[in-house]
Amino acid sequence: MSAILQSCVSDVPICKPNYLCSQWSECSIKGERFRTCQDTNSCPAEERVIEESEECALPITVSNDTTAPETDQPTVTSIQYTSALNITLSGSDDESTVADLRFFYQLDDDPKQLVNGRVLALRRLTNGNHRIRLSAVDAAGHEDSSPAELAVTTRAVSRILTIPRASAPSLVRIFDYQGRLLRQFEAFPSRNRWGGSVATIDINGDGNGQIVATPGPGGLPEVRLFTPEGKLFGSFTAFDIRFRGGLNVAAADLTGDNKGEIIVTPVAGTGPVVKVYAPTGKLLSQKAVFEANFTQGVNISTGYLDGSDTAVIIATAAKRGKSEVVIMKMHEGNLEIIDRYTLPNVTSDVGLSASISNIDNQGSAEIIATPTEGSRFPDVSIYTPTASRMAGLLGAASNYRGGLALSSGDLYSFDNYPEIVSATYGGTRSKVSIFGIGINIKAARLLKSFYPYEFSTYGLNVVVGSMGTK
Repeated sequence: MSAILQSCVSDVPICKPNYLCSQWSECSIKGERFRTCQDTNSCPAEERVIEESEECALPITVSNDTTAPETDQPTVTSIQYTSALNITLSGSDDESTVADLRFFYQLDDDPKQLVNGRVLALRRLTNGNHRIRLSAVDAAGHEDSSPAELAVTTRAVSRILTIPRASAPSLVRIFDYQGRLLRQFEAFPSRNRWGGSVATIDINGDGNGQIVATPGPGGLPEVRLFTPEGKLFGSFTAFDIRFRGGLNVAAADLTGDNKGEIIVTPVAGTGPVVKVYAPTGKLLSQKAVFEANFTQGVNISTGYLDGSDTAVIIATAAKRGKSEVVIMKMHEGNLEIIDRYTLPNVTSDVGLSASISNIDNQGSAEIIATPTEGSRFPDVSIYTPTASRMAGLLGAASNYRGGLALSSGDLYSFDNYPEIVSATYGGTRSKVSIFGIGINIKAARLLKSFYPYEFSTYGLNVVVGSMGTK
């Protein structure tokens, strides 16, 4: 090395991080404490902020308290028609105040867990019988040896919601699993013939569903919220007011607060952006899922990956040009793409409708996908989470070529086996079909089909959603 080069190298300053740390937090019930450290020198190759943790021991409180607290028996309806259950906790103790009591719960044979606060919020309860044990713990660490017990039967009711996609009245219809019409309402004035998209949402975290609807092509870029009876109670604009390409909509709890968020994408005519809103209309995050010049629209649905309490978004191209499935989630307030892959045996000249659901109730969730156009057959395929095809079924007559809309959910028998629901996308008489799968994922069978709009040939959007009512 030349002397000049060696001199230049030796003169380059070396940035050494200098971390300034906050005070340790109090020791948690799990025996951990935390602090945050920030590099005051802002070295480019180092993390600016790091989180540190270490084991700790809870302080030992000297007390003459030798009596365990008593857990009050909550009042809960024995049959629940939603998959959400909120239980208010209370108890009494001779030494500790009620505010000092902590509570543990055990659901069925799951491990015992600490409740955060005074309300136990259970979500995504499976249909069937459940046993819930509740026990209070006082400040001295004594736990009630005779916990309160609840016996609850969950019978969460799912409904089928349909709406014409485009060039038709924006008439939302709600059906039971037998195809019986329960109620209907106009999401937008029928004279406009915008069609639209529809989803269900739990705004309050109480398991009772509301309805969210958006218009199809030609309509204002408006999101509307309705009660299950069809009464409008909220709305907001999701895109530039001049946009008329139509909106697709979905909804689910993406943030883990037990309350639903609203997901909106364009039907066509602008970039492939996915937007997440609070029901108040506040934009929480947005992200493009394909190249900026792709303007063929984005289909969306939501579902749950294995063991997660927060939903993910499944995004696909609405029309020809892409055969990808994109999985997204919210992380620290921002949308992130966590997986992206091309489905096998699907050509790039088709749009896709996709859903994610634990079809066989055997651990891993499956991806269900079907072409919305351009396919030789109305094939509904079931894939593993890594996109290996497991099975398939015909979602409509074998000579039908108009494409399908797709959803899934437990409609029959409260048996925790979701059914697959398909709806014709156009070109034939409007039809909804319900398929049962069960534990044998290759033995799909048609359970029911019906015509939701009499003698119309509207292309349909369809969703299976919980309404929280009988």
